[in-house]
Amino acid sequence: MVNSASTILLIDDDLFSRKLLQVMLQKVGCQVVEADSGEKGLELYQAIAPALILLDARMPGMDGFDCCRKIRQLPDGEHIPILMVTGLEDQTSVEEAFAAGATDYVTKPVQMPILSGRVRYLLKAWQAEKEIRESNKRFQLELLRAAEYVEALLPNTNDSRTLEENIQANIQVNVQYQPSNTLGGDAFDYSWLDDEHLMFHLLDVAGHGVKSALLSVSILNILRKRTLQGANFYKPETVLSALNDVFQVSDNGEDYFTFWYGVYNIAKRELLFASAGHPPAVLVIPERDDYKTCYLDSDGIAIGLLPDFPFDVREFEIPIGSSLYLFSDGVYEVSVGDNHEIWGLDAWADSLREHKGRNSSNLQPLLDKVCSVNSGANLEDDFSVLEVCFP
Repeated sequence: MVNSASTILLIDDDLFSRKLLQVMLQKVGCQVVEADSGEKGLELYQAIAPALILLDARMPGMDGFDCCRKIRQLPDGEHIPILMVTGLEDQTSVEEAFAAGATDYVTKPVQMPILSGRVRYLLKAWQAEKEIRESNKRFQLELLRAAEYVEALLPNTNDSRTLEENIQANIQVNVQYQPSNTLGGDAFDYSWLDDEHLMFHLLDVAGHGVKSALLSVSILNILRKRTLQGANFYKPETVLSALNDVFQVSDNGEDYFTFWYGVYNIAKRELLFASAGHPPAVLVIPERDDYKTCYLDSDGIAIGLLPDFPFDVREFEIPIGSSLYLFSDGVYEVSVGDNHEIWGLDAWADSLREHKGRNSSNLQPLLDKVCSVNSGANLEDDFSVLEVCFP
């Protein structure tokens, strides 16, 4: 297969024009493959993968305009530069050429300096665009692999040992995670510190991409191994302070993160929690035949912004039959309508109240709701939710 960065597919029904153009193109170092009709041009395009197409506008049968439109619909056809050849005074053809998807045009009789200049420019632009597309593909692959790695480390609610502990305590934990296309820095976890204390947390590293994801994984592993110096994992404020001692914002303003950490005592129905610049957790509480919501927040700035910051701990007695939701801001900071207003925390909390009323352990409808609010478009940030259902 011919596949050269300087291969040009020349489509023209006139033999004399083809030979003249071929000589011109060969003088500037191009390899030329000829087609004498639009139909033949389509076949050769798919066979040789040229770097540029020189296409005559007026041909019998399939003309250059139809040929151009069909090429644009073929694989990679949207990227290939197409240089249309039109009549000198034929402004209508010029307009139709651009409407059909032509990149540029030259007029007959074709002048060597003009043709060579246009061809060189289009080939250089095509090569640069091709390199950018390939670089983007590699980047997206790296993001995909990083997202798979992060997801593999997040808690599995079907883990037999943890599931047994949850059942014994009559507590149910559900999670939902979907990384954004650019991969954010969300991570979350829960575990039993002992038979009476359930720990759960959610963090969101600033920024997007592999770097943010790897930092979130590093923090997740430190907390999971409970090797954080100075932290008493039963006391949320000490965990935040210890993390703040280890992680400080970089010189370029990166490497800080928001964090919500809580410990639930099943015997006392007591929740101790602390927050570091993170969205408040939402507690959905039974109220007569319906539910109400309560925000659980504490004063605190993001981890890493200020050394020796004094984080506060809060205490809350959990009512019977309540559910607690931890999440990152990506679940509610989505655009609504033509004015691109933010959907907002209150609207998200109302969706959690409605979800609690359905008595479902499946959090997928919450993700579907947010995607619907976002007009079905890809979310710009990670979607992370951890639900703790109390007896």
